[in-house]
Amino acid sequence: MNKQVTIWFSAVMIMLVTCAAIAFAFTDIWSDRLFGTKRNVFVFVLGFYSLYRAYRLKMLLKPKKENE
Repeated sequence: MNKQVTIWFSAVMIMLVTCAAIAFAFTDIWSDRLFGTKRNVFVFVLGFYSLYRAYRLKMLLKPKKENE
């Protein structure tokens, strides 16, 4: 049961963070408060976090070998 919750939480977080990164990259959301280099770094951090969560989800779903 706990593994299923982790899988769903990871999947939802990947989708939300990816959508947020796309929204900040291609729209003017919070353009008055977040602009320039800070905005680019924020989009990069969101993208990197999404990739990190996807990697962790892949490792969670990967079957474990018996010999290791």
